[in-house]
Amino acid sequence: MEYPESDDDDVLERAGGQARSLHAAGQDDAEQQFRALAGALPHIAWIAHPDGQIDYYNQCWFDDTGLTLEQTKSGGWESVLHPEDARTRLDCLRYALATGEGYEVEYRLRGADGVYRWRLERATPVRASDGRIVRWFGLCTDIDNQKRAEAERARLLAREQQARAEMERVRADAVARVAERDVVFEAMVDGVFVCDRAGQALYMNGAYRRLLGLTGASETLVRRPEGRGYVFTARDVVGRPLSPEEWPMARVLRGEVMTGGQTLDLLVRTLDGREVALNATGAPVYDALGRVDGGVVIFREVTERRAVERRTHAALDALLAMARALVRGPELAEEQEGSEEPDDLASLRAVGYQLIELARNVLNCSHVGMIGVTPALDLQPLVQVGLSPE
Repeated sequence: MEYPESDDDDVLERAGGQARSLHAAGQDDAEQQFRALAGALPHIAWIAHPDGQIDYYNQCWFDDTGLTLEQTKSGGWESVLHPEDARTRLDCLRYALATGEGYEVEYRLRGADGVYRWRLERATPVRASDGRIVRWFGLCTDIDNQKRAEAERARLLAREQQARAEMERVRADAVARVAERDVVFEAMVDGVFVCDRAGQALYMNGAYRRLLGLTGASETLVRRPEGRGYVFTARDVVGRPLSPEEWPMARVLRGEVMTGGQTLDLLVRTLDGREVALNATGAPVYDALGRVDGGVVIFREVTERRAVERRTHAALDALLAMARALVRGPELAEEQEGSEEPDDLASLRAVGYQLIELARNVLNCSHVGMIGVTPALDLQPLVQVGLSPE
């Protein structure tokens, strides 16, 4: 860990400078003044011989470590240094003694309360005028709070990085799920429309665009609720125009679930001029608080189904009419009394006219004829509509 320049650095430099000046001047009281300066410092300070043997500790050393002078001399640093940091400090000291360079090292020192606290030790040599090292001067500053703050910052940074990684993972998962959803929606033949709580379109699949004949410009327009009301006109199955509140998107945003008997059949005029019959199903989407946050509506084209239904109803009506005609056959024969044809042939012709008219309506054709087969397998025209006798 690097620390900015502090007052301790200035003290260390001034102490070394003063010591050099005192020794250069050859004053007898140099050592006493040097120790007086160290004793006034608010941190642990020590003075050592050129070989690194410490012969002076200021009062802070005894106060912080709880050691006496005798204990310090007998065990000294080794007794209060953290076992994991003792080798590091020893290596720094050996390097300094070998090179004559100052050093800086961090380690944990056990206090009088038995608790280890981080310290930053800085040492500088004091040289005589001829360059010889005559003393080593060292300061030991308590940096435990800074180390704890740094550890907390590292912990918070790790948590932030972990949170960012988790957010990125969640985002990637969300993107993957959206991509999967899009693949599924695009494979559907039904139109899918997804909107937010305001009715603004969030997603429209290709089937929805094709179903309503949307292009680039019109697609942009229908993304807004008011734009859809402007572009499309919708009616119910009997032709009554639907109000905006009756549209499927408005219903699901009110919390309605449009399934089963609640689905909506409507007729819509598309942008390319077609009139299509649609069946709409849908459901609201809720947020974590249970509020409606959007909706999904699925449109299925039922134009052909409705046409089949109409044809089926027409066929059923025709069958009923045929049945009535067959039941009224004798009555129709009586109505043909006075005809020169045999009674059974007249009856057949009367019923045949009814059946041909019904067949024309069901088959939607204008030329229909009915031919009878005699016992001798001769073909005999009975009834024709839209055809010449030939």
